[in-house]
Amino acid sequence: MKKLLFAPLLFFCISAFGQSYTLQGTITDTVTNKPIEGVIVNLFNSYTTVSATTDDKGHYFFDSTLVTPNHYYIITIDAEMQSYDVANEAQEKVYLSTIKGTPSKDFIQDFRLQKLHYMKE
Repeated sequence: MKKLLFAPLLFFCISAFGQSYTLQGTITDTVTNKPIEGVIVNLFNSYTTVSATTDDKGHYFFDSTLVTPNHYYIITIDAEMQSYDVANEAQEKVYLSTIKGTPSKDFIQDFRLQKLHYMKE
C-alpha cells in the first residue's frame, strides 16, 4: 500500500524538479551592432519579478533558480537611462513558457535597441 502512495509523489518530483531552464541574451545597438551595458532586463511571472543588468558585453543571464518549471514569463527591457528603446514593437514584451511538457532548455533572447533622438527646442 505504501508503494502505491509513494509512486505518484516520485513521478511528480521527477517531472517538476527534473527540468532545468536558463534565459540569456545579448543587447546591441541597431546601428552600430555594439553591445549596450547597463540595460535592465525584467522577468515577470504571476508571482515575482526579477531583474538582471547587462554587462560590458551587453550580456544578461537568469539561472535555473529564477526560470523555473510550470510558469509563463514576460520579458521586458528598460534602457531609458542609456537613452535606448526597443527597435521592434514585437520585442516590447516577449513571452516565454516553461509550462509542463516544455523540455529543459537554455532560452536565448537577444534584443536590438535603437538610440532615442530627442527633439531640440
